[in-house]
Amino acid sequence: IITDSFADCLSDGFRILYDPLRTVRSIVKLNLYIHSDTILVSGGIQAASTIWNNVEFYGDVTVTEKGKIQVSGQETNLNLQCPLTNKGAITLENGAYGIFTNTGFAQHNSGTISIGSDCAVNLEGTKMVNAGSIAGSGQVYAMLGDDCTDYAANHTGLKYVEIEPGTTVGPDNYSRYMFDGEPDKTIDVTLYKGEISNEQGGSLDSALQVQTENFPEK
Repeated sequence: IITDSFADCLSDGFRILYDPLRTVRSIVKLNLYIHSDTILVSGGIQAASTIWNNVEFYGDVTVTEKGKIQVSGQETNLNLQCPLTNKGAITLENGAYGIFTNTGFAQHNSGTISIGSDCAVNLEGTKMVNAGSIAGSGQVYAMLGDDCTDYAANHTGLKYVEIEPGTTVGPDNYSRYMFDGEPDKTIDVTLYKGEISNEQGGSLDSALQVQTENFPEK
């Protein structure tokens, strides 16, 4: 990661600025979590799988016209499960995986999102309003999504299970919502459609492989 101030906490949010003379290096793979009410990316963030496993933003994220987020490598994930306004450049390359979700709501792109041929982006349950460019030849999964948070909070038979730090993650061993000992319990779940909506001259590269999912028939 290249920054001027790794954690410059300001009254208006969390700001990351670019300085090409300062670098953070490590031989241990790390997780970078940037959580704040508002996050302004006005410089450059570069994350490769040689150092980073996950780069996660949680808050109201804006990438400015000069802002850049670049992730690279098959074991590197870019997690943007939040409101997003991208006016700059977000790049996934060399097998990186992006989670761009704001379930039930929209994210906005008026800059450039580049998805490499061996990369994928998950837009589950989220509408990407695209007035910029989404380029590349990778995969886009615009699938149905749902939000179980309220159901769990209201004690409807769901609970959130979080794995212990250091636990090996497998198909049945990961942080998730699951039913809590009530096999006969039923709940109503609202489904949200994932989609890309080109507006105001927005473009979607025809080489991108976009997978969509329709609402189930009644």
